Parts: sequence; C-alpha cells; structure tokens
Amino acid sequence: MRTFMRHIERRDRQWYLSIQSLHGRYRTVDRMASFIGRYGPVVYFIEMGLILIASLFGRSAYDAPYALYAVLVAIAAALTTKFVIDPIAKHVGRVRPFVTERLIPLVHKDPNDPSFPSNHAGGAFALCTILSLAFPQIIWFTLGLAVLIALSRVYIGLHYMTDVVAGACIGMCISFVYWKVWF
Repeated sequence: MRTFMRHIERRDRQWYLSIQSLHGRYRTVDRMASFIGRYGPVVYFIEMGLILIASLFGRSAYDAPYALYAVLVAIAAALTTKFVIDPIAKHVGRVRPFVTERLIPLVHKDPNDPSFPSNHAGGAFALCTILSLAFPQIIWFTLGLAVLIALSRVYIGLHYMTDVVAGACIGMCISFVYWKVWF
C-alpha cells in the first residue's frame, strides 16, 4: 500500500509540474484559468438564477416551484460538501503544491490552507450533479463548468490532480444522497 501511495504522489507531482510548465505561454489561458479558478462557482449562481428566471416566465419545461426546490437542494449539497471537506482537509493536512514545489501560483492563496481535498472542485461537482439530474438538458454546460473549475485549480497552482478528483468525488456522492432523499 505504501508503494502504491508513493507511486500516486510521484504521478501527481509529474502532472502538476507538467501543467505548471504551461504558465506564461498562453496569456489568455492563464487569465481564463485564473478567473475560472477563482470565480467559477459564481457562474453556477448565475446559471441557477437564469434557471429560476426561465421557470418564472415559462421559458422552461419546469415550473417555478420545482426549479426553486432544485436550486435550493443544489446549494444545500454544495454547503454540505464544504462542511465535509473542511475537517478532512484539516486532518490530512496536505501542503499546497506551490509551497512544496516552491512555485508562484497564478492566484494568491494562504500557503497554510490545506490542499486535499479541493473545496472548489467538491462544490462545483455537487452543484453540477444536482443541476444535471434536475435539468438534464443542461448537463453538458454544468459538467463542462465543473471540469473547468477543477482543472483550473490545478492549472493556477493551488492543487494536485488527486486533490480535485477527491473533492469532485465527495461532492458527487453527497449530491447523489441528496437526490435520493429529496427527489
């Protein structure tokens, strides 16, 4: 088991350093990744607002109470994900990769804040899961946004790939439970 974990950590570091080698080559990509990595969750709130507006004005196949209910359950799932991830992160205490590798991230982050698992990826995939199940016609947008948020967290230097994968898995699991209980 210890050998397997060392292999994962080595691979994680290789992926991280490969991605970090792209910084500065494409200024537009750097800016977009920084924006999505920092403000991506806000896009979900804009999306949820548009879902609610569409349901109010009959532009949606769903009625307003259903849309409001789905949005509230999605928010509850994302908040629950944060409350689950925070103690795990404190317990694991994984150092952020930009600290370990002595690199400067594209976005400022407290170096003492633990890295594993990623709260941003967890929240994005929690929202994505509920919204995709409730409104299947927008699955590609919500899934694409969640993937972009997760990958941008690695690109901007704040997480290893396993950090975002673990966060995404936690967010999806919590959302599936919420879906089974509340829908």
